[in-house]
Amino acid sequence: MRYNEFNKTQVTEMSASSNPKRYSSELGALVAFTDANSLDSIPDSKLADPKKIKKSIDDVSPQLNKKIFDAWHKRALEYIEIILAHNGSLPQKYGWVAGQNIGPVADVEFHNFPISGLSIKDEGGITLTNLSPEALGLEPLRGNDVYEQYAPRQYATWKTKIFKAVIAEAKASPGTPIGGDGRYTITYDADTGDFTIFHKKTWTMTESDIMDNLIKNAPWQRPFGDWYQTNFQQYKDWMKPLVVALSKQFTDIMSKALESSDQLKKILQFEEKPYYYATHKALYYVPGAADAGDLELKGIWYGEPDGTSQLFKAKIGNEESDDGAVIDLYVRYANGMFAANPTARVQSLRDPEFIAWDKL
Repeated sequence: MRYNEFNKTQVTEMSASSNPKRYSSELGALVAFTDANSLDSIPDSKLADPKKIKKSIDDVSPQLNKKIFDAWHKRALEYIEIILAHNGSLPQKYGWVAGQNIGPVADVEFHNFPISGLSIKDEGGITLTNLSPEALGLEPLRGNDVYEQYAPRQYATWKTKIFKAVIAEAKASPGTPIGGDGRYTITYDADTGDFTIFHKKTWTMTESDIMDNLIKNAPWQRPFGDWYQTNFQQYKDWMKPLVVALSKQFTDIMSKALESSDQLKKILQFEEKPYYYATHKALYYVPGAADAGDLELKGIWYGEPDGTSQLFKAKIGNEESDDGAVIDLYVRYANGMFAANPTARVQSLRDPEFIAWDKL
């Protein structure tokens, strides 16, 4: 297989947002696996659903990044040889998830094959999955912030300090937008005494409106969260009472929630069928859940907050060994601090061979 040409009308240099990286790496690999010379030349015979997949490719093609695409095409050609040596054959047809975050882990799907496909991580460490806090045993009431649910007094004090500080800064500079990087802002009007808040839409609020409604997270609160993220090092002590209140509770709750091997396999994204996991540096074979052995939680401990996240580290390994892989468990504001409630995330898997991953 050799990559000869690139359709420049399909791929442009884009900014470093997540979609260009994701689509470019996955499609670069798909072209390699389908023995094509370009996106335009992928044969229908190599695709499980050619009409749907090519429509998806057309939809995302303006977002693609040529450098990332080229790098992953080259890397995938190398990994194909490793897979052939490991498995002895390749599938006849392929699929592409096209950005969907539901269903199997694999991004490039292997159809009618004992291995489900290839999961691709373009940069950084091994990232496993996004979760709801409930998956880690944390059960906030519907619509509640999980931090507020478990430490209401400390949460209210912390959040109130942030909102008062932002309001004071806005008042000190009337007409000047205040926020993090300037995308989402709050501006004080000295003539009316109102605040104009922008986060995708605009709100006009009084100081009383803001302070009376700060506990329940909402999109208009994004500028306050951005401000705190930007100034976290200066004001991180404000978070200490909340961290003290949450860290022991969350550690105990997560430890109980992750007692079973099946739950550990779920958050570690073991599936019924095995799959391959590809990074810039390595290719791994991830066995099916039934072949991964019985896993146990060896320990869990608190990491460090960074303004948007509470970080916990967990060591997980086979029941018959003291060794284990270490993962980062984040409870974090993934969709804008205070704009939406925290979610959970499992990432930075280290020493995966201790949970039966095989580095090829």
